[in-house]
Amino acid sequence: MKKINKALLAVFLMILMICVISTAAAERRASSIISRTTVELSGNKTAMFNILAKIDCKKIGVVSYTLYLKNGTAVKSETIDDYGTDYHMYTTTVNLSDYIEDGKTYYVTANFYADGETATTTSGTRTF
Repeated sequence: MKKINKALLAVFLMILMICVISTAAAERRASSIISRTTVELSGNKTAMFNILAKIDCKKIGVVSYTLYLKNGTAVKSETIDDYGTDYHMYTTTVNLSDYIEDGKTYYVTANFYADGETATTTSGTRTF
């Protein structure tokens, strides 16, 4: 019985160490400033870009975006340099109705910026 308990304890400790190492690796890759970014493509053919920072940033916002067809063909790409100052959160929208055709499926990618850190985020696909 004691041998089984020691073996189970050893297995448990190994699993625990693997979890701790995995968590530490994920934390090292995480941004020290950017908390979350989202890109949404709405039914009214508008893209919404959101960035949330862990601190107030002197400059926070969206650098650029690209609208794609589902097959990966770029339809519209634009550098917008849309920023706010002294905020920890920023949201902006772009009307894409001139570029989206009914019956086709699209997605959007966006490049975000917050006080020297960048992030790229891709929306889900949407059929119009």
